[in-house]
Order: sequence, then C-alpha cells, then structure tokens
Amino acid sequence: MLDRCYPETLALCARMLEIDYDTIERESTFRRAERDLSIASGTVPKGGVSVQAHRWSALRDGHRVLSIINSWFVERDVPGWDIQDGWRIEIEGRPSLRITIENPVSLASPQLKNFPEIDANPLDVITAMATVRAIPEVVNAAPGIVYPSRPFASYTTRYATPSLAGKAAGLG
Repeated sequence: MLDRCYPETLALCARMLEIDYDTIERESTFRRAERDLSIASGTVPKGGVSVQAHRWSALRDGHRVLSIINSWFVERDVPGWDIQDGWRIEIEGRPSLRITIENPVSLASPQLKNFPEIDANPLDVITAMATVRAIPEVVNAAPGIVYPSRPFASYTTRYATPSLAGKAAGLG
C-alpha cells in the first residue's frame, strides 16, 4: 500500500521541478512501544509499533535528489526521533529554504466557534483542499491526465497564464 501513492507523488514533484532521477527507493524505520499505550482507538501493547517513518527518495547516480518522509506515531517523547505534527519542506540549492507547516489552530479554539461543521484536523483539511478545488477543473476537462502548469500550483486554469511577477522570475 505505501509504495502506491508516495512514489507517484515523488515522481510528479520531480517532473514538475525538472529533476532527473534513476530510481525511487523506500527506507523504513520502526520503534516498538516500551509500555502499553492507551490511544483513542484502543491500546498499542508493549512491543507493538509506536512510531514509524518511511522515506521515499528519488536517486540519481546513487545520491538522493528528492525525498518524501512520512512519519506516524502514537507517542511523542521518543529519544532519537524528531516527532512533529505538520509538514516540513527542505530544499537544498540556491537559495536553500526550510518551510514548516504546523497545525496552527486547535479544534477546541474559540477561533473556530463560527465553524461548528468543521470536525477534522486542520492538516487533513489542508490536504483535501487541492482535491476539492480540482473538482470543477476535472468535470470540465477533456479526457486525459491533467498536470499542474508549474510546481505547487493548484490544478486550476487560472494559473495557466503566468503573472507579470512570475514572468519576471522566469516562471513563464
């Protein structure tokens, strides 16, 4: 199951970023619970998996050129593991950058009191947004596969024509 969606995502990112690679490989690491862990859906028994991380890497000449790391956990304070909610994007290059997207608002927060219908983790909502926004484009599109017009753009035609700023930055 794990090797069905993440390699495809990595391949699409590589295509959109014009990164050539030879192969995609997965590395997985696991940690066993040192005690019984009570979670909302039941109990993870001592010896069960409490943390797991999977890295899919696009390799060129044996070196990583692009990676996706996905971690799942049922306990946070684990020595040797950098466990965080959210997404972290790191790009080495010119310029290099590090972006962190965290869960900024608790569902119990008064900031969401005007949206009682939201009963989901905000990170799940962020993940679903691209799919929901794509629905009109898919419904109106000709048969075939639709790709974004450039990296990280939503699947909408409004991004098909680069802005003046985008042209000045060499994006179109």
